[in-house]
Amino acid sequence: MKAISLLSMTLNVMSISRKFTTTKECPYCGRDQSAAERKPRSLLTKTLLFFVPNRTYRCLGCRKTFIKIGNS
Repeated sequence: MKAISLLSMTLNVMSISRKFTTTKECPYCGRDQSAAERKPRSLLTKTLLFFVPNRTYRCLGCRKTFIKIGNS
């Protein structure tokens, strides 16, 4: 139970600065996957979400950062 509450608290803190999505489509402007570039994950993302498959992207249109959760 503590792990679930820790995960939800972590996601709440991280969602202040970044949005999460399950596709490579930008959640801010809606551009498709061809308009996103990979960027290195932050230390916070690496340490707190090491057990969740995730990738950090930056939209080439609006230049905002978002995190895609999932393998595909």
